[in-house]
Amino acid sequence: MQLELGDKYRGQFFTPWDVGIMMARMQLGNVADNFADKPFITLAEPACGAGCMVLAFATVLRDAGYSPHRYLWVSATDIDPLAAGMAYIQLTLWWSAR
Repeated sequence: MQLELGDKYRGQFFTPWDVGIMMARMQLGNVADNFADKPFITLAEPACGAGCMVLAFATVLRDAGYSPHRYLWVSATDIDPLAAGMAYIQLTLWWSAR
């Protein structure tokens, strides 16, 4: 957001971190309930941008005591190669740091 990397002509708007966390918390609710009938969560992100929503979901899971490495399966795509590259870098750094 601060770098203004989004392209309004392409419809690119990058999700702010606080919004991503709020949306992940709203979607996951009580995290333990999500594992009542399945061993992991599948997250499909068809417009991943820089990966904010994926990182937010992983953070909410981690904060609830569930390892994203074990409990989260992600499919993230984007039509912009630069955005997909940003997501790749951010996700790689986040996952390797934990």
